[in-house]
Amino acid sequence: MAKQTPSLKSLGFESADQVVQPRTSLTLAVNALEKCGKTRFLLTCPKPIALINFDRDIEPALLSDLGVSPAEDLWIKTVEVDDTEAEDIWRKQWEDVKAAYRAALDMPQIATVCVDTADQMYELSRLANFGRLAKVPPFKYAVVNTELKLLIKEANRRGKNVIWTHRLKKEYKQNKKGEDSWSGQYVPSGWSAAQFELAASVKLYKDDDGYNLEVVSSGIRQTECEGEVLLNDDVNFAQLASLITGEPITEWM
Repeated sequence: MAKQTPSLKSLGFESADQVVQPRTSLTLAVNALEKCGKTRFLLTCPKPIALINFDRDIEPALLSDLGVSPAEDLWIKTVEVDDTEAEDIWRKQWEDVKAAYRAALDMPQIATVCVDTADQMYELSRLANFGRLAKVPPFKYAVVNTELKLLIKEANRRGKNVIWTHRLKKEYKQNKKGEDSWSGQYVPSGWSAAQFELAASVKLYKDDDGYNLEVVSSGIRQTECEGEVLLNDDVNFAQLASLITGEPITEWM
């Protein structure tokens, strides 16, 4: 009897028209120094927004300035991490954060899920898994990094806008004397691979004229938008999404 050849579907393959869907959402890494507009940018995203907030409270004046309805447009889960707590408490907090994040991704009424900041979420995951932040052997980080990678993959598949903000820190490199010195550049804090797992990475900064945004990396229309800068009133989600995807701004408002 001739041996039957297994079908592609029985092996777990799916036709591309079932897997490759039209882009209706974006996942972004938004990086900035303190007071450079991370929260302001988040509040321009499609609403309602589910915000997992490790950072400071949002000022009511900012909501009013951007026309955000506190009762209808924004839902906030506040997470306060105390580094004097015990490992079992950190683990409970971490499981709670992951469950809330996944639940928000599944809610039809939520248009955008934000984590502010992802580097603080990374700290919680390390405390939950290691019980400390320092003196952890590098090989142990595989567990934490895999958890975060899976959370991003789930976001990419849900058809929602998902924003992970990161604070910037000074980059140190070894100089000719063998000493660590500031390179003059800033790099995102936390899990660095998030910058590449998300669809695009942007940097916010502020000058005398206001807030600005630069596209640092993008897996979508890379040559057309990397290095492009949005200024002042154009620093909002709809303008950025239109730039990155090449689709009309009205599709993202």
